[in-house]
Amino acid sequence: MLLMLVCDGLRGLPEAVETIWPDTIVQTCVVRLLRISFHYAARSDRDETAKALRPI
Repeated sequence: MLLMLVCDGLRGLPEAVETIWPDTIVQTCVVRLLRISFHYAARSDRDETAKALRPI
């Protein structure tokens, strides 16, 4: 059985799940990663950043 966990970066959750189910695939939520990307972009660059991330 294949188990997959998609989480938003909650500390300790991937380790806890992998302790119980060692073969679990853990992935960070793509939407969460995109939102975090905007925190590192200057306000003046947000439109350009959004355009560059749109294909993702």
